[in-house]
Amino acid sequence: MTYMNTLCLYFYTLWLRLAFGLIGNKTDMTEQQIQNKRIKELEAEGYYVIKLKLTNKNGIPDLIALPPNCDVLFSEIKKPKGVLSELQKYRLKELEKHGFKTEVYKG
Repeated sequence: MTYMNTLCLYFYTLWLRLAFGLIGNKTDMTEQQIQNKRIKELEAEGYYVIKLKLTNKNGIPDLIALPPNCDVLFSEIKKPKGVLSELQKYRLKELEKHGFKTEVYKG
């Protein structure tokens, strides 16, 4: 087979895969891309979405999607003389705007 024949066969195969939806579908997306897509969908529906990276429970799903004004408490833990960072203050206000209860617990 010549180089030109090989090249033509490659592009023909590529065209067939595109034509029959075998390229560009969800199976080509990475898990991270699928997760980001789902986050956008849930936020568009009004959910407050949290992506979990490390938890105290193995096997916990990747995302928590909370509807507005649900009965959830977010607790920020600090040492007795601990101070909230600006980002922590921002997040607590953001959560309160979504109707969630928040607290700063000093142990």
